[in-house]
Amino acid sequence: MRTPFPRRAHLAPILVLGLFGALPAPSGATGPTLAFLSATRPLTATQTASGGLPAVGTDPAAATRSNPAGLARAERAAAAAGHQSWQSGLALESLTGSIATSLGGIGVDVSAVHAGSLPAYDAAGATLGSFQPIELAVGAGWGRSVLPGLRVGLGARWLYLHGGESAITGVGFDCGLEVDFLGAVIGGGARNLGADAVGPSGRYPIPTEFTLGASRPIGRLARLEIHSVLREGEVPIVFGGGRFHGPGGISLLGGAAYDSNDPQLGFRPRAGLAIGTRGLELAYAFAPDEETGELHHFSLSVLLPAR
Repeated sequence: MRTPFPRRAHLAPILVLGLFGALPAPSGATGPTLAFLSATRPLTATQTASGGLPAVGTDPAAATRSNPAGLARAERAAAAAGHQSWQSGLALESLTGSIATSLGGIGVDVSAVHAGSLPAYDAAGATLGSFQPIELAVGAGWGRSVLPGLRVGLGARWLYLHGGESAITGVGFDCGLEVDFLGAVIGGGARNLGADAVGPSGRYPIPTEFTLGASRPIGRLARLEIHSVLREGEVPIVFGGGRFHGPGGISLLGGAAYDSNDPQLGFRPRAGLAIGTRGLELAYAFAPDEETGELHHFSLSVLLPAR
């Protein structure tokens, strides 16, 4: 059972159920945690529509968060901005980018989860005023081709959560691998490896994940993908989807995720739409049954002209 992050000003229930989530009691850093869950969120609407943060970095602009080996694909500078909003009132803003260099692809990403002003309470339930909680994840990554059809990548991420009178911080490290095989890209790795986050009341685990997935184009009409994500003490989450290209730069997006760790979530469908032209793409995804209510995700991606 999850317990709130200990502090004198307790979070409102919306955050206990939301991405700021409930931390286990500090000690040996065991058990589930929702803190820093934003570090595991997809950052583009196309990723959300396909079920989650993929194991293959097919989009170099967002590969720093998903699989840094995908940064090796960067041939032109690219960037993406995103906005996610949940029915519960939580929101996530993100900005990602990548660039090709002689040493390989380099990428950065920044995301912030916020919920506006919320009431604060003391242990007796008396109102202490209000506060504005925020969760930040700032990452950088590098990817390079080491052999034809083989790419590797490394990344690091600084994590920060402030919920009123106290804050916790942590650092996570990523590593990834991608292989081209029979027209498909197969990849995987580890995300958010490292020591526990540190707070005023002790140490807390960060959401380490191990991933495996594949993505394959179907001619010029579609791209299909499937991924699995494993977190400590849980059964792997499986998700996948596709992008179906239509006329006029319009693409239909769709997918689903299955999470047997939470019977209330279980099978979760997603859908979306992307419109692209001349290096710009506007995408939207809808997920009706996230843990914190239905999700609307908008993103704008920009592919800069080659130099």
